[in-house]
Amino acid sequence: EFVLDPGEFLCILGPSGSGKSTLLNVISGRRSATSGKVYVNGRDLHGNFAALKQDLSVVPQSSTLHETLTVEQSFRFTSELRLPADLSQDELRATVASTLETVGLTPRRKVRISQLSGGQLKRAGLGGELLSEPSLLFLDEVTSGLDEHSDGEMMRLFRELANAGKTLVCITHNLAHVEANCHLVAILTVGGKLAFYGSPTEAKAYFQLERLAEIYAKLNNK
Repeated sequence: EFVLDPGEFLCILGPSGSGKSTLLNVISGRRSATSGKVYVNGRDLHGNFAALKQDLSVVPQSSTLHETLTVEQSFRFTSELRLPADLSQDELRATVASTLETVGLTPRRKVRISQLSGGQLKRAGLGGELLSEPSLLFLDEVTSGLDEHSDGEMMRLFRELANAGKTLVCITHNLAHVEANCHLVAILTVGGKLAFYGSPTEAKAYFQLERLAEIYAKLNNK
């Protein structure tokens, strides 16, 4: 059992086969649990998914954006699909502009999706999900394939979103920036067992590590 409070950033860590994606799918409502319950603000997520789904968003590993559109056009298209139909054109433009600023893509707003760098493409994918103002974000290996610098930029962006009041759950394999940006880590081991839940500092003390990046070697020791 674990609890995640508003404004906290959680990273799910663990080797292949430890059930990271399964856990994310269950707690985001995309997959039913064989046992146990998931609650959002005291309400059973799976039993009330239709009512709660507007408040949560899943950002996938791969981009689902239209490559021929510019970033700004893509955000506008998404906002028209997802936001209330009674919003004015000025309100839609303001929402798009604010989201571009949040994900750091204002200078690239006129660039086509197909011409973005890997890190910019990840930011665009995140921005598309932020348009509907979810309070709970699930990030499914969003930083996969990025170099260490771009990974660090994304992790800092996630922390900024948490500082602004959003709750984030992220699967990541790159541990270089977890300690500096995450409030909490859930460490799974083979078979889907929860080996640890707490802060990165507490995890290092529990596993007797100098650096959190050493955790995978430690998990091999039964």
